[in-house]
Amino acid sequence: MTPRQFVALIERHNRAEEWQDYRAGIIASTIVNMLRGKGSKTYEPKDFMPKHEKQEQTPEQQLAIVENYMKMIGGEDKRWQAK
Repeated sequence: MTPRQFVALIERHNRAEEWQDYRAGIIASTIVNMLRGKGSKTYEPKDFMPKHEKQEQTPEQQLAIVENYMKMIGGEDKRWQAK
């Protein structure tokens, strides 16, 4: 599997997860809206979906990702080799 195919697979998986969360949000908002009192807030599916905030990675975390990726594709770490 090429890196591009791998990224596409991950993106496809993430979209499927978001769609499943949205479907659960539709069900939850429908039930809550049926049971709410007059004059109370109307809920939407997004009110029941998880909020994913991107966290900034430290340089150490970025390096670990690159090292793991290099191991995965059989790359060599040449940082410490003599020139």
